[in-house]
Formats: sequence, structure tokens, C-alpha cells
Amino acid sequence: MVYVDVHVHSNLSKGENDPEEIVREAVELGFKALVLMDLYSGNIDEAGRVRRRIKELKEKFKDVTLYLGAEVKGDELKPVKKLVVNSRPYVEYLAVKTSSLEVIRWAARTKPVDSIILPFKFRRVLMDAVTARFASEGKKAVEVCVCDMFRVRGMTRALSFSLVRREISIAKHYGLPIIISSNAKSVFDLRKPDQLTAIGEVLLGLSKEAARNAVSAYPMDLLLRSAKLRRAGVVIEGVEVVGGKPGQDKNPDRSEG
Repeated sequence: MVYVDVHVHSNLSKGENDPEEIVREAVELGFKALVLMDLYSGNIDEAGRVRRRIKELKEKFKDVTLYLGAEVKGDELKPVKKLVVNSRPYVEYLAVKTSSLEVIRWAARTKPVDSIILPFKFRRVLMDAVTARFASEGKKAVEVCVCDMFRVRGMTRALSFSLVRREISIAKHYGLPIIISSNAKSVFDLRKPDQLTAIGEVLLGLSKEAARNAVSAYPMDLLLRSAKLRRAGVVIEGVEVVGGKPGQDKNPDRSEG
């Protein structure tokens, strides 16, 4: 079975460790595929440099498949749209994290978005029946980040768990795949695949099969689908990549200056 963690950070973005350290530890834990979520609003202008570093790692580590991903965060629709458009040509996986109902429903219907991250915080229900239906039609996944669960404390944690479990139940009703990731920002945040599976069963209420698929089949299928979209050049509904192939730097030297 191919185990996948679709959400880890290195010091190319918000993480503490060099990406090589992160990859090496993930391999030791048993992962065969890893998404380095190292493109975000703070370094989008250096996308070429980030991609080249990931390419170097791909050439060095032959026993794990590496992907570059982007985590787009925000509660205002216009800047989120801009980040999605600017990030998509460079990455193989793109997830949106928001506390805005308007933004999450837009993300659910937008082709270049691969998954929607459920935030662990006191908020309104976001993955309601309408959002779930949009996401199902848009073939999205729902991502739950383990480290996010344990970064909240006290009553906020209890309320967050209750809310996320409710949203997962709605998502499952509409046939949405649930993906469990670590959202690791250091090698110490990484979890073994069987630990992520256990969290899915015990804390999120998933069946044993669904929890196992949440760290294997579901994320792998999503990455393969995303690759098809990239080959088609889709950036956003009705807009395609111009000035080069999908994922190719439009100005490779820009990030070096």
C-alpha cells in the first residue's frame, strides 16, 4: 500500500527543517509519497527557486514520490482567487483553508482547487449540505490536518472536534473523500501512517477502511487527477496557462534576483 502525506512544510515556507530532513524522516516512517506544501503567499515570487529545490530532491530520493503543493489561506474571495491563479501553474496539489462560507463555496466549485481543509477553530459550519454538494460536483476532497487538532486547547478543542466530526459526516453523505494529513512543520510533527489511520478511526469517526484510504488511496487518486488538470493547462475556470507549459516557470530567472 502506498501511504501519502499531502501536507508537510519545510523551511522553504513555514517549517523548521530543511526539506531534505523532512523527506528523509517521512521515508523512515513509511511514506511512499509526500507533498511539500512549500508555496504560499509569502514566497509566491520565488516559485521558480522553490520548484528547483523540489526537483533536486526528486532526483536524490528515488524511494518516495515528491510533489510540490500550495496552501491558500484567506477569508476574502478576491485575494484567494488571485493566489489560486498565481500558484496553480507551479504546484501539483492545491488546498484552500478558510473560515468564510463564500470562499469555501467558491473553492468547492473551482477546478484548480484539489481539496478543502477544515479549520480547527470556533466558527460556523462551513461544510454544510450546499458546500458538500458543490464539492461533490467539483470532485474535491476534504482534508483534515492532525497537527491542527492538537494545536487548539481547552473548550475550543472540544467544540472544534464536534464541529469537524459533524462536517465529516455531511461530507461522507455526499461521497466526498476524506484525507488525513499531518500539516507537519518539523520532523517532530510527522506521524506514522498507522497513527494517522488510528486518529481517523478514534477521533474522526471514520471506518477502518475509510481511515486507511484517507492516507493512501484517496490522496493518491487526487494527485493523479490533479496531474491530468495540469497537463490540460487549467488554472481557473475558463482560463488556461499561457506563455509555457503547465507548471513551467514563465520567467525562470525572476526568482534568482
